Amino acid sequence: MRAGWLKRRTGYSLAEAMVSLGIFMVAMGLAAGGWLFMVKGEKANSTQAELDFYVRKTIERLRSKLRLSSLEKVVFYQPPGADHFTAISFPLAIDNDHDGLIEMLNDTNIIWDQTVIYHVWNRAPEQLLCTTFSPRDNTLTDAQVREQLAYVVANGHGTGTYGGENATTEVLFENLFEWKLWPKGSTFDSYSTTLKRELVPFGSVIVGPGSHSVSFRVTGKNPSSSGYKVGLDYIRASGSGSDREAEWQTVAAQPSSVAAARQFMSQGSWGDNYQLALPATATNQQISFSLENDCWEETSFLAPGCSFDGVSLKHGTVFGTSVEENYVSMDGTGTTWTAESQVIGSNTLRVVSDNEYDKCAIRVLMKGANIQDGGFIKANGQYPSVRLVAPPFFGGETYRKTKIKAISIGIADDTNGYASAMNVRTNTLRQMTLGSEVVSTYQWAWPSPLTPFYQIDRTNTYAVTFYIEAYDFFHMELGQVAYREDSSTNRIHCYVLTNATTADVMALNWSSKPGVRASNRLPCVYELSTYYPSNASFTSGIFDTTRANPAFTDIVWNRALGYTGSGYSDTPGSTALRFKVRSGDDPYLSDAPGWSNAPLFTTSGSTLASVGSGRYVQFQTLFTSDVTNSPVMRDVKIRWPGDARLVDISAMVTRGPEYGEFEVKVDGTNLYKGVRIDLTIFRDITGYEGRTNRMTSSMMAEVTPRNSGK
Repeated sequence: MRAGWLKRRTGYSLAEAMVSLGIFMVAMGLAAGGWLFMVKGEKANSTQAELDFYVRKTIERLRSKLRLSSLEKVVFYQPPGADHFTAISFPLAIDNDHDGLIEMLNDTNIIWDQTVIYHVWNRAPEQLLCTTFSPRDNTLTDAQVREQLAYVVANGHGTGTYGGENATTEVLFENLFEWKLWPKGSTFDSYSTTLKRELVPFGSVIVGPGSHSVSFRVTGKNPSSSGYKVGLDYIRASGSGSDREAEWQTVAAQPSSVAAARQFMSQGSWGDNYQLALPATATNQQISFSLENDCWEETSFLAPGCSFDGVSLKHGTVFGTSVEENYVSMDGTGTTWTAESQVIGSNTLRVVSDNEYDKCAIRVLMKGANIQDGGFIKANGQYPSVRLVAPPFFGGETYRKTKIKAISIGIADDTNGYASAMNVRTNTLRQMTLGSEVVSTYQWAWPSPLTPFYQIDRTNTYAVTFYIEAYDFFHMELGQVAYREDSSTNRIHCYVLTNATTADVMALNWSSKPGVRASNRLPCVYELSTYYPSNASFTSGIFDTTRANPAFTDIVWNRALGYTGSGYSDTPGSTALRFKVRSGDDPYLSDAPGWSNAPLFTTSGSTLASVGSGRYVQFQTLFTSDVTNSPVMRDVKIRWPGDARLVDISAMVTRGPEYGEFEVKVDGTNLYKGVRIDLTIFRDITGYEGRTNRMTSSMMAEVTPRNSGK
């Protein structure tokens, strides 16, 4: 064998080299492709992060400034034909002295230092700009502020408009973007699974003096709701923020075939137990109110600080009208005191032989509010009648009666409590006439003479004094005395004078008479009835107009609600309602005149020029009866011109299973609660394989300006 046959080969063949090179090139291609893909991906991520940054920065910047502004001062710009706004102008206050507080004028108004306008410059490239006018010209009218905004939008800067010498414009970013602004509106969904009330703020609008239309238009309904109904308890739509009972207002429904009506709410939490209901059946049906700016309407008479003297708040129909309502009228007609209510533990009448009280004068106490253990006379009144009671009749007994020879009424002298209550105050004692001296069932006694009418004051204790004479047994007549006995022997209800004469009935002083003893019994007297007192009064709470120096115009009361009953009158017979009004700048009216010096008004619609112009106002109603009739107070309104100001509109809304969605407008103007901002930024980048990809970043925010401007 040859020696070279076994020699080893070295190096690569051409074929092997070509294969190796091909593998290397594939590997390098894969690596390069991966690197390019990574670069493209990183560029996309970087672009997305940049867009997100600009969106957040822009929104947060606008939000932080807008929150410190006033909704009253915000102005929007809407391009022709657009369904949204693209520019916004608002004032900004600066903490110039760096004390952490915004600068204020002496009248508590904020000093607005700058006007800030966010707007779009639709050129190449598109820009979102912020133009600032510093200092702000606070003398510009609303129209001039709108002109200023329109100029900035059209020109991209503010140098040629009002305050242009103080204008600077800053580019927030350049890019492809969509910028949309919407005022946050006042649509409300009143659907609820249960029937209830809710106080709803709808937004704010500038309201001037005079009457304004507030409308509630049905816009739809919750899918779970069975109807489109709208229910309102009260509305707040004026500078003073006073509650206006919806059912008391002048209203108009559209269409007229869907009539709004007062609806009784048996649940009891609605004011006066009523709401104003619009039984809407479809969208676009609405109800409109005509509300004054400004006035104080009093219809519930339940405000803190109200006081009732001889009158009370009642609920029901009055003088034949068909609608139930709250009203104030005098108390005191009918039963105002009973023996059963005063004597504790006296469920039944007891009986004793009249011999026990023969030739006795008995002075029964009807306890008023000023005496210990008193307060059983419910109301003031006049022309009192005392009802006396005979022993209860039991079968088989023919004669059960009491002989009363004389009777009187007077005010007990409770100056020293029960130690002096057996005496009667001077000039208060009046003899009474008894229908018959024989009391066999019930018998009435009344003052004689009838005039002047005897007045009952619930704070006093009254002494009814009468003389009992026993029946003669030998003439087969059986006499007894009915009485109630207190469960406590320490409670005094009468004084018994033994060995008396009929003259003792008219004696003022019993403390010096021998034989007087106190008793926990209350014999013969059953009840006290009266007619209306001569006079009574109601005093309202103190109302805050929220305005310095209001020029009060007039006072009106008992306005018609569109119904009258047959012979209807708020002042029947010869009754009368009169009003006193006073005002002052102290919240407690310590600087106002006393009621005795306050001007008096006798006619509804009287001017209030003599009332003054204090921020706080109060009225007092004087009621005068004609004994058998009382006047009625149903509502009171005091008016003054409100100033033009931003007013928060709200209402106590009824929610329930059949209630719909609605929007609120004032004089046809939408209400705004804030600003909604939509910002979307785009950027096109070249992706893998040369494709163009659009990167997007979006953000939406709702901002409510927090400063009221005051």
